[in-house]
Amino acid sequence: MSKILQLRITIIDSKPEIYRVILLEDSLTFYQFHLVIQMAMGWKNAHLYEFYFKNQRIAEYYDFEPNNSIDPEDIIISDIFTELGEKILYCYDFGDNWQHEIKIERNSFGIVNHQLPICIDGEGSCPPEDCGGIYSYYQMLDVLKDPTDSEYQDTLDWVGEDFDPNYFNKDRINQIIKGNSDVFKIQKRVSAPEDLLNLDYREGYSMDEIYDIVSSTFVEEFPIVIKKLDESYLQQIPILKQIQYLMEIIQKNEEIKLTVKGNLPRKLIKELLKQKLFIETHYQTSRMAVINENDSMIIHLNHILLKLAKLAKKRNNKLSLTKLGQKTLKDENLLLKQILLTFCLELNWGYFDGFDDDQIGRFGFGFSLILIDKYGDQKKLESFYSDKYFKLFQHLRMKHESPHLQNLYDSNKRCFNIRTFERFLHLFGLINYDVDNDSNYKEKFVTKTDLFDKLFAVIPPAGLSDIIMGES
Repeated sequence: MSKILQLRITIIDSKPEIYRVILLEDSLTFYQFHLVIQMAMGWKNAHLYEFYFKNQRIAEYYDFEPNNSIDPEDIIISDIFTELGEKILYCYDFGDNWQHEIKIERNSFGIVNHQLPICIDGEGSCPPEDCGGIYSYYQMLDVLKDPTDSEYQDTLDWVGEDFDPNYFNKDRINQIIKGNSDVFKIQKRVSAPEDLLNLDYREGYSMDEIYDIVSSTFVEEFPIVIKKLDESYLQQIPILKQIQYLMEIIQKNEEIKLTVKGNLPRKLIKELLKQKLFIETHYQTSRMAVINENDSMIIHLNHILLKLAKLAKKRNNKLSLTKLGQKTLKDENLLLKQILLTFCLELNWGYFDGFDDDQIGRFGFGFSLILIDKYGDQKKLESFYSDKYFKLFQHLRMKHESPHLQNLYDSNKRCFNIRTFERFLHLFGLINYDVDNDSNYKEKFVTKTDLFDKLFAVIPPAGLSDIIMGES
């Protein structure tokens, strides 16, 4: 029987304290625990995270860090963290470094009259995402107290006139947790493919191979090998040229001073736009004037990837290149690989949209690449691929609130199409779009580019692979 834990979660160095008190079962995985913290505190789940407890590190694997951690989905709370008074450290966003102390205030067996998890107390508003950390947050609050400050208006525009650092709404938090209750019942990754996958639609791959496709794309050299490109093909990758140009500006200036809210300065935004490297996507508000970083999804994405890929670091609200960033600037193939791995393995694909499930598209992205490799020579509608994706990964489908809405607008397909085609493959120059149709509610035709075949070598199912190797 699970214990019920009462936990106090406090942002370290917050004065007055920003904290939440929650009740949850100790049978949750640490990944689910992470989601509870995100919802209770008010974070957006847009960055990496880690737990530390008695010299044990619990974190998702990411490149260029020692792989000595425990996967958050492979361990439950009761495995290590259950004793009254114990404390655990939770770090969110390695750039801003939001440190949280989590302390067990009560632990007991019993029954509660509420659905768990639940927030029962707290104080203080969650700081704005990407504001630079706890000390930059308090500097921002000081600016907001002084309308004569030169940065007052920019700060107010960013944070919003309604921002209240003392705001705390327990009912709203619990409404969000309740609305996402499914994540506390289903594991994020597939641990038993035969239970979650419809294997009639696996494109000839075995069950074990499908599992590897889901869990090991780009981590192992199956099912897809990333090949080196000639300069002519590297020039065809929009997001590579965008990030490369931005890195060159940072290197030239040694460091770039960010705005008070941690964004790229307006002068730099204008310089980037002059180069005409940043292709806004159709579903973006591209007709609006781009003044600030947040006015452009693509520029904001580039900034996020720079830090997430450890190509640049932010210190004292200034952006400079890391040693890895300086190294990759001398090797375009290495830079491309680092950006690609980060985009597919680290980035939250749901960060820029309002869809309910942040797994759609990114989960099983290797299978989408396999489909493009297999069928991309032919002109196919986006739905051809989204249908195959959801037939295999049927557990990812979001529930429609209205059958009428589902008939007019399939949010599952729309979510997949936007994330996979427009915000991934198109930005990497891997597909061609039939863009004659301007309607947001009609599909586009997709074909793969020559670049796709130059960049990727897709390994076929084991049986077919044996035949090919025997012929070579």
